[in-house]
Amino acid sequence: MNYNTVYVGMDVHKESFTLCSCKYEDEKASHYQRTPASYKNVLRYLAFLRTIYGEDTRFCVWLRSRMPWVFFVSSIGKF
Repeated sequence: MNYNTVYVGMDVHKESFTLCSCKYEDEKASHYQRTPASYKNVLRYLAFLRTIYGEDTRFCVWLRSRMPWVFFVSSIGKF
């Protein structure tokens, strides 16, 4: 099965999340969005990215939290 892989960066704070995306071939991130802190807004953002990159897109998510400095990677398929 062929699919697109899109890397999603998340800067997580108590009140808001900042999101961006990047494909491996790209030289810089794009589709920046700051949203109120809610997992539903993250799912909406991923659905928005599927309209750009296609329904067969898989996401690799990098999560940066404030304390401690933790990086979380997860591969997300269909939801």
